[in-house]
Amino acid sequence: MGYVKLLTGSGDAFPGSTVLIPADNVASLKETGGQIFIKYFGGYELLLSLDGEGQQEDAVTLIEAINKANGNSGKPVLATLRDSTAEYVFIPSVQAWTP
Repeated sequence: MGYVKLLTGSGDAFPGSTVLIPADNVASLKETGGQIFIKYFGGYELLLSLDGEGQQEDAVTLIEAINKANGNSGKPVLATLRDSTAEYVFIPSVQAWTP
């Protein structure tokens, strides 16, 4: 299973920590209202709130990293979001799919 690696920003409780996002079995990824939702075929979704600062450019960056990491083994692929967004990367939350 491949992973995408993001560094948490200055607003997180542990800035500079690493967040690993699974890159396999991704059903969809979308940016809505400054948040990024990654839905998995297993019925779960991962929410990156980015404190409402997320943009489509950040979603494209994550999609490209997921495409590189999907099915890989070994080191995770590092994704770097825009500077104005990167400080808002927090440890993501996982929940059941929402409609």
